Amino acid sequence: MSNLKIITGHSGSGKTEFCINFAITAKEKFQSVILADLDIVNPYFRSREREDLLQSHGIKLIGSAAGLHGLSVDIPAMPPELFGAIDNKDAFKIFDVGGDGIGAKVLSRYAHLIKRAEYDLYLVINANRPETSEINGALKHLADISNQSRLSVSGLINNTHMLRETAIDDVMKGFDLCKKLEERTGIPLIFNVIPKHLKQIENKIDNIFVLKNYYMRPDWL
Repeated sequence: MSNLKIITGHSGSGKTEFCINFAITAKEKFQSVILADLDIVNPYFRSREREDLLQSHGIKLIGSAAGLHGLSVDIPAMPPELFGAIDNKDAFKIFDVGGDGIGAKVLSRYAHLIKRAEYDLYLVINANRPETSEINGALKHLADISNQSRLSVSGLINNTHMLRETAIDDVMKGFDLCKKLEERTGIPLIFNVIPKHLKQIENKIDNIFVLKNYYMRPDWL
């Protein structure tokens, strides 16, 4: 089983919220957990904004050396610690990567190292986002990520939500879309992400991942 999990997903998919929850959950099992914030696409919701929270859980945060200085930048500067993180066999590593062609291109620089180290690249799908609300859009998005990153998507994460207003119907809508995507591509559905208030859905679908909290959103949002 790979100890390097690369998480990508379209803007608004809830990717970073999942990454933080995933890291905190992983720390319950693994002694060393690293979360690398490599998202150059979305300057508003970044893992690095929760550095204090992550440190309080004993999670090491690695952030990009250059933020969003313009979409014309092909490959932004990345911290040298990233090379060590890729090769670190003792730590559980999560890479939070922007989910479009520009964001995924960051990975292409490290693709040869990542392949050598072994990895899982998971695509977060939110069926309530217009870009990935139906099968053709989701397929196009998946192909764009694979082509730009030079890596293969190995798993799907259903994270169809409406923040704190998420209903069972939202989760099931995403589940149905991800199962169609699985049938078309052979890429398995790894997680169905749900907020704590929807635990009753656990008897309807498998592979549930329960969000511990909304760390990236204020209480009023």
